[in-house]
Amino acid sequence: MSTLAGLDHGWLVGAEPQIMDSTAFQQKFGVAPIPIETTLSQTLEWYRGFLATLAKS
Repeated sequence: MSTLAGLDHGWLVGAEPQIMDSTAFQQKFGVAPIPIETTLSQTLEWYRGFLATLAKS
């Protein structure tokens, strides 16, 4: 059984990939997925700021 940060992730072993079709959600709410490059860039920017805040304290 594998664990990460004390959480049981054993259910992931042998899990099959899942594909989600968000077309209905996009049409209902008028939204579109954010490109992974944008998401990753914004996440890393936030995390760098978070670490900088921790370093100052």
